[in-house]
Amino acid sequence: MTATTVFTLCSTNYLAQARVLGDSLLRWNPGIRFVVGLVDRLETRLPGVIPEEWEVLEVEQLGIAAFDEMCRRYDILELNTAVKPFYFQHFLKSDRVERVIYLDPDIMVFDSLGPIENSLRQASLVLTPHALTPLPAEPPVGTFIVDGRRVSERLFLSTGVYNLGFLGVARSSESARCLAWWRERVQLSCLAERAYGLFVDQLWMNLAPVFFDHVEVLRHPGCNVAYWNLHERRLHEGNGGYRVNEADSLVFYHFSAYNPFRPNEICRWLPNLTLADRPDLAPLFETYRKALLDAGYETLRTIPCALPLRGNPADHKSRPVRTALLSALDESARLLPRAAKLQLGRLGRLFLRLGQA
Repeated sequence: MTATTVFTLCSTNYLAQARVLGDSLLRWNPGIRFVVGLVDRLETRLPGVIPEEWEVLEVEQLGIAAFDEMCRRYDILELNTAVKPFYFQHFLKSDRVERVIYLDPDIMVFDSLGPIENSLRQASLVLTPHALTPLPAEPPVGTFIVDGRRVSERLFLSTGVYNLGFLGVARSSESARCLAWWRERVQLSCLAERAYGLFVDQLWMNLAPVFFDHVEVLRHPGCNVAYWNLHERRLHEGNGGYRVNEADSLVFYHFSAYNPFRPNEICRWLPNLTLADRPDLAPLFETYRKALLDAGYETLRTIPCALPLRGNPADHKSRPVRTALLSALDESARLLPRAAKLQLGRLGRLFLRLGQA
């Protein structure tokens, strides 16, 4: 058995993406162990979606303490990210596993993960930054523009220096310390509340290179290519693969916020950035679009999560204390100036989300 385990995390609605990830990973890395961490309850294997020979590990099999409280605290995005360190720890319990690599389900692999495995032979943790170079002062037409406004490095400051769609962890005492620290933080504070310095699991990792030793920032331009670093990376097709800036092999592309039913858009957050602006990406995106649709994307994306998450209709009925407190906050806020009223409401909701009365 390979000493490297690769896993992804998703609920049933993202199983098409997980299927594409797994197929591409195993094509370029035959024999590597791949596990789908299912943050959901799946009573059937949905024939044809996930091959029978693949490993599927449902989140409730991990035996996470107070997991029901995490479900009530988090929505589907927050919960899928909050359980990440628990899965890393689970896999590293086995003495046969030396390296664990996480990849988001909306990633497609285009080459060997050899550069990442090599880094993990020296480092305890391997991270990829959102970008390797500053965004240009005057971006090209159609790039990093949303409703006429430019997206600057402030995006990275509010969501994280490193993109946690990828993380590599090697077995070591230092990585064990980091995972324990990270797990403690995200169990209670894996919230998408950027106004309060919280962005799910990702912002915490800004601190990892400071708090822990042997953390490598991987500067390979072919790893974690995505809409947020297209200003510095162009693809070139040839010899059965892709190269980045005519130099490095494309290892994996992160199709974050991509909708195959809007095939000309690179990302839903950047409607002005289209494949007409970046024709170098068009073959790559067409390959991914076809693979997603063939994997059952249209049907799977509509399947709700079976866990009792925050925001589910059934969850609202079980939280009368929270509802009463929110009503009291709203009533008190009526007597305050507008700015104070808004701040009180935000702070109150954040407090309740952290404590989950």
